[in-house]
Amino acid sequence: MDNQEEAFIKTFIAEDKQERYLGFIKSSKRRNKFLDDFHHSIILRGAFAVEIPNRERSVEAVEQR
Repeated sequence: MDNQEEAFIKTFIAEDKQERYLGFIKSSKRRNKFLDDFHHSIILRGAFAVEIPNRERSVEAVEQR
């Protein structure tokens, strides 16, 4: 397990998901599950995640936020 990945999970991932994902990164096979979940679902703490409506997903619109 990478200390940076562990710190990332403890800092940014929702508390109710942390133990699950800490377990995932201990295994190279299951680590991919963490990465897949991270890329395709909102597992971040609410303070760090903001859903952007489809019409505002251009680079210019995000930069204006």
